Amino acid sequence: MNKSFLKIVSESSNLCWLCDECSKLMKLTRFRDTMSSVGAALSSISAKQDTIHAELKLEIAKNGRQIAELAKKNSVGTPTRSRPSVFLARPTPKRPREDESIESLITKPLIGGTRLTGEFSVATVPIPEDLFWVYLSRIHPSVEPAAIEKLCKTGLKCEEPVKVIPLVKKGSNLSTLNFISYKIGVDSKYRDAALNPETWPTGVLFREFVDSRPKNFWRPPPSPNATPTIPVLPAVSTPSTTTTEIPALETEVIC
Repeated sequence: MNKSFLKIVSESSNLCWLCDECSKLMKLTRFRDTMSSVGAALSSISAKQDTIHAELKLEIAKNGRQIAELAKKNSVGTPTRSRPSVFLARPTPKRPREDESIESLITKPLIGGTRLTGEFSVATVPIPEDLFWVYLSRIHPSVEPAAIEKLCKTGLKCEEPVKVIPLVKKGSNLSTLNFISYKIGVDSKYRDAALNPETWPTGVLFREFVDSRPKNFWRPPPSPNATPTIPVLPAVSTPSTTTTEIPALETEVIC
């Protein structure tokens, strides 16, 4: 292609170049009609988009002017709340009485009575023992509480009584349990020894027992010579509350 021909092509905007395959397709009448319809559809869509954009700009400008006018009116005509010229007096607090003073609200310690009981007395709750409680776990269900008590006395090297309470739901079948846990109560002076891993045999898990339940106090029966002000009903034994003693095992603890 010489320069003169390239100049003619560049000056004619309606000229286009087609490859060999496209030139063959353009010779088909159906293909030419299809391309013409596609071009017309694209032109129509483009024209509609331009029209919609123009209308949208007009609506935005119109609404913007209305919003500006309303804002101007509201800023000018908005009433302001005037402060009242008369202030309401607040009620004066009542002066506390002497029995309602701060000193009376302080909790004072309780003082215990020392008079010996005679013909007239009441049923009271005994002072709880100062015991340190240990939680033992992973004990085999075949181990008896007496064996646990013997284990504790041997490990702690103590002669004082040891409270052994199995943590098992009432009426449970021990043969269906994998292991049993116990609550052990010892004197507070054995605290360090009870928390020493060398005190307990291998396989036994332990820690300090923390009871978060509310304390349930019991009422002991009065002495025969005293007349309680609160009647004490005799205990009635029922089949559901009867228990049987389990003989102590002579064997060592199996963990």
